[in-house]
Order: sequence, then structure tokens, then C-alpha cells
Amino acid sequence: MKKFKTYSLIILFFTIVAIGLFLVLEIFVEPKATNLLTKISPPKAQDNVVLVMIDQKSIDKIRFPWKRKLYANIIEYINDNSSAKVIAFDSLISSPDLDFPESDEYFFKTISKYDNFIGAFNTDLNVPEQSTLNKDLFDLISNKSAITVKYSINMPASPLQNILKMRPKYIESAKSFGCVATPHDYDTYIRSAIPIIRIAGNNYPMLAFAAYMKAKNTDSFVVTDKYLCSDDNCKTLKVRVKNTILGPQMDIKWYKPIDEFTTHQTYSAIDILESYEALKQGKTPIIDPKVFDDKIVIVGAAAKVKSLEDIKSTPIINNTHAGADIQATVISNLLENSSKYTITLQEKAIIACLLVLISTWIIAVFGLEASLITLTIMMITYLIVALSAFFKGTTIQIITPLVLILLTISAGFTFRFLIEGRKKEQIQNAMGLYISKDIMKNVVKNIDNLQRGGKRANISVLFADIRGFTSISERLSAEEVTDILNEYFSAVEPIIRKHKGVLNKFIGDAILAIFGEPIQDKQHAKNAVLCANEMHKKIEQLQQKWDLEGKPHIEIGIAINTGEAFVGNIGSPERIEYTVIGDTVNTASRIEAYNKVYKTRFLISESTYEKVNRICDVIKIREVTIRGKSRKINIYEVLRVAENTYENQ
Repeated sequence: MKKFKTYSLIILFFTIVAIGLFLVLEIFVEPKATNLLTKISPPKAQDNVVLVMIDQKSIDKIRFPWKRKLYANIIEYINDNSSAKVIAFDSLISSPDLDFPESDEYFFKTISKYDNFIGAFNTDLNVPEQSTLNKDLFDLISNKSAITVKYSINMPASPLQNILKMRPKYIESAKSFGCVATPHDYDTYIRSAIPIIRIAGNNYPMLAFAAYMKAKNTDSFVVTDKYLCSDDNCKTLKVRVKNTILGPQMDIKWYKPIDEFTTHQTYSAIDILESYEALKQGKTPIIDPKVFDDKIVIVGAAAKVKSLEDIKSTPIINNTHAGADIQATVISNLLENSSKYTITLQEKAIIACLLVLISTWIIAVFGLEASLITLTIMMITYLIVALSAFFKGTTIQIITPLVLILLTISAGFTFRFLIEGRKKEQIQNAMGLYISKDIMKNVVKNIDNLQRGGKRANISVLFADIRGFTSISERLSAEEVTDILNEYFSAVEPIIRKHKGVLNKFIGDAILAIFGEPIQDKQHAKNAVLCANEMHKKIEQLQQKWDLEGKPHIEIGIAINTGEAFVGNIGSPERIEYTVIGDTVNTASRIEAYNKVYKTRFLISESTYEKVNRICDVIKIREVTIRGKSRKINIYEVLRVAENTYENQ
């Protein structure tokens, strides 16, 4: 249950981090990535939409604000001398020119003559309680601008109820109007447009959409759950949109900038005015009016003058993109049926979840190296797909899924490390019951380089055997014998570890312990003797306990030999055992057998005695013959080990 809670908390933590990252990246990082990609090889705008701009050159010659008669002259020059399809006037007229009222009258009279003129009105997308017109004038602009739209889905009521203040005379004079309200994202960048905006139950065209309608001579549209169409069959117009509470919203496809303000062919307003005067005087105009033949013309402003500023931030032009050029861009998109499309937040979340789940599965199924290779290939593939989709017109997340995959890798391998670490610990604990914990540590330390082989080392080998074990076994049941052996082994194993020894194996009722390897110890002979002495003391304590329990006594004989032996891994490719082999081991085993012959408990070889003669009292037994050796060796019985030896350990 504790493990389950731990794992659940880890999963919950990474889930919260993933959701937080998804939202942060979606809000703050993905837009910047989109901006960057937008600037890579954008297409060039076609020349069927052009701009006439009040630019810096214009206001250097005629101080702003201008008399509205000048605007009328621009409109007259284009309409009277060319076959321009549309003139869209991207400027709001909300107050009278008190100094030159006759200029206003001239302007209103001029625009009333032309059916291809489209005026601009605005609504505040962020404030539902906008400045209002009186009902009569609101009805008037509705009659001139409201369009028929057939929705194939149920649309909720729009929060927009009014438009911003306008000159009544302006509404009466112009034949049609379009809205210039354009939504922007949290970072103030304009990335989309609302071609049909819903206000007070009616549908009104964006200024760019009104220009498109007039150029195509159509005023009836169909909005489905995915597209804005010219009719039920989407023959003329088919633009991908997302339906919002304000109306169908399209992502704008941007074009290559030609200067710091615009992406479309631009003519200076002052050049048009001077051409107008030149033509009146029979002179050659600066701008040939024929350049406007069959064009949609947008009249606007693009100059860094506070009273004139109509500049925005877009992915293609930061901070100085002229509002009129944004309208021109939307018109070009509509004419080309080539707007972009950004998948919904829900679709982004689904893609991210799928990638995270796939990544999790890969980490769970494959090993570390295979997982990393597979996930790297998956990330590269996703990046290629995302970039390809972007340049073909569909925007999906670029950075977020890659970051979430990296987070999944981090979380997955952290989780895997914890689980495998716990399993490894459990395995070590379990295997430590079968082999020495010190040998287990040595195996784990060299887990990546396990192989047969080892080294020759100078060690001390301790053999301990139970005296008369066969007769004890005959008098007791197997369970009783097992209980006694378990208690004996459990008592002496910590003593061996205490003295830096390694319990190499149990051989029936016998014990083989190694000192000096794999635990490095220069005093291995001394520690082996101290270990044997303490083992005897422990047996004496157990004998007292067994007397009280009515169990038979056991006696042990111990022998220690010091010398060179082979220490390492031996066995087959399928099974390896860490052990010690060599004459030193065999000699220790033979010496231990002499405990039975001489009725002793603790014997050491001459090689061991040479290293421990200062810490123990011994008696020389005699020279004995060791089977397999050509010469006799001296063996010694240890009678006493100096008490201060333990204090100096």
C-alpha cells in the first residue's frame, strides 16, 4: 500500500507538471514559435489588392490632420480615371471638422456618387457596453451593411450589441460599410480575423470581407462547423474557420513584407493628390491611374505619427504593421481561398496525450538505449510532420509535444529507476540469503562486467565444522536438526562480518569463510583468528541456552590457513559462482580434520601463526602430513587470544 501511494504521488506530480507545462507553452512559447516560422519564406502577395497610404512622405508635405476633401480627391482620382473594383476607406469618421465644415460636405457628396466605396465602422470586441447610435441610425447602417448568413450550427447570442460612435451624415452618404474590429491574442499580436461579425442579432462584414463581397458581387454566405462558403456547395469561397461567439474566425495567412509597414503594393497618398492636380492641369500624373484598373484599393495610413497611427503587431511585421495592410491581407486570403488553420485546444491536448502515452509505452517496453533511439526518431518525425503541416497551412503545436516527450522520458526513467532500484534491492536482499552480502555487493558493483575469472590473492581461509553432527542427526528429527543449524549459522554469520570476513558457503554443517577478499584487509590473518575465538565464545553461550531448552550440545572445530589462492568467478556460461580455490583452501580443510584426531577445537597453520603469534598463546601440535603435499607442516592449537587485541580493533 505504501508503494502504491508513493507511485501514485509520483504520477500525480508529473501529471500536474505536464498540464502546467502544456498551458504555459501554449500561451507563451507556441505563439513565438509560430511567429518565427511565419517569417521563413512567406509567399509574395498578388497585385490584385493595392494600398493608398498616408505615409511619412505625405504628412511631411501636408501637415496632419488633413481636410476630408483631400480624401475625396483621392477617391475621385481613382474612380474617375480607372476601373477600380472597390475602394475601401480604412478610417473612422466619428466627429465633424468644425474648422472646415464645407470639406466634410464635399467628402460626403463625393462618396455618395460611387457604388464601389466602402466605409468603415467599429465595435469594441472587449467591452460589450459600447457607445450607441440612436435606433434610427443603427437601423440605417444595418440596412446598408447587414448580410445574409446561413449557419449550419446553432450559434449562441453574441455579446456585442452596438457599434462605436459615427457621423450620421457619413452613414447616410456611403453605400456600404465594413467593420474594422480585429481580435488580437494575449500578447497583442493579430493572428486572426472575423470576416463576419455578429452584432445585436445581425451579421456584418469585416471591411476586408465587404470589399471581397463587392468585388465578387455576392452577399449571401454559408457557415458550417469548419468552413465559410459562398453557397451550399462552396464553389467560389471556401475558407477554413472556427466558429466563435463573435462569429466565424479565420487564421490569417501572411505575405512577404515590402517595407516596415506593408506586404502589398503601396502608393503614397501625396503622390495620388499631386497626380490628381497634375491631371486637372493637363500634365502627366506621377501615378498613372490605370494601375488601379480591376484592383481592390484600400485607403489607409502608415506613419509613426501619434494622431495618425494605425499600426499593429503581427507575426510577419512586429509593431509597425499597418492596419490597412492587414485588411488587404485578409482580402488576398479570401480571393485565394488560402487562409491558415490552427487546430483547436482540444485537438492539441489529444495529440499531446497520445504522444505522452506512446512515449510511456516505449519506455515501459524497451530498454534504455532502444527507448532513447525510438523516442528520438519519434520526436524528429513529429517535428518534420508539424513543420510540413505548418507550411501547408495547418498550424499544430511545434514545441509543446517535444517538451512533453522529454518530460515523459525524464518521468519514465525516474519512475523506472525507482521501481528497478526497489526490485534490485529486493533481489539483493533475497540473494543475500543464499550468498554472502559482501559477495552480492561485489557482484552489483561489477554488474555490467560479470564474467568468469578472477585473481590470485593472499588470504586467510577459515573452516568450521560441527563435531559429531552425524550422531546428533540420528537422534533428532530433521526439523529439530534444521532449527539447531539455523540458530548456529545465524549466530556466527554476524561475527564473520564483524571481522571483515566473507561467509563464502555452507557445506552441510560446515562453514567456509574468507578473509582478505573481496573485502580488502591487510590484517586478514589476525581478524580470522579473532573471529574464530569469538565464534567459540558464542557457541558456549548457545550451549547454555540449549541446556535450558533440553537440546543437545554441539561442538565446533575451527581451522585457519593463510596463503595464496585463486579468488573470483568460476562456473559455466549459464551459472557463475564466486569462490576461492587452491592449495590454501584444501590445506585449511585438512587441518580442520586434525581437530578430531587431537581432540582440539581451534587449529592454525604455520603460515597463519607467523602473522598472529603476538596476539595469541599456542602450543605446537606437531608436524603433520597433509594429503596432496610432499612435505609436512606444523600446526598449532590456539589456547588463548589476548583480550586487549579486541580493544585495539
